[in-house]
Amino acid sequence: MQDENYDAVFHKFQGVDKAIRSFVKCIQAYLNSLNEYYHQSLAVANSMLEYYGSKKEVEDLRTTHHEIYTKYFADFRAVVERDVVNLLYKLTDKFKGRGSFSILERYKLNICFLHIRAMDFNK
Repeated sequence: MQDENYDAVFHKFQGVDKAIRSFVKCIQAYLNSLNEYYHQSLAVANSMLEYYGSKKEVEDLRTTHHEIYTKYFADFRAVVERDVVNLLYKLTDKFKGRGSFSILERYKLNICFLHIRAMDFNK
């Protein structure tokens, strides 16, 4: 016997799981692109420093790009991975039932308990 409600909820959870995994891939691609951008901008600043010599504006540009990358980007990446990516992975693990009962297993157990209660009331 197939439970139509269970199938509908399961289909929704599969959609959410797929969306979360796609979103995580996009976040990681964004972080990698941002990392590449900072490497390229630092390379451009270093090239400008070599070409123009030791001018204050060029040195300031290089220093600013270096500080952005070393101080802020590393913190940004760590926070995004800790507070967004890891939490999304934990959520998908709950969908798959790693650890305790999954959300779908809990739903199915609740349906069983409701059927058992309904049988007890019919006696």
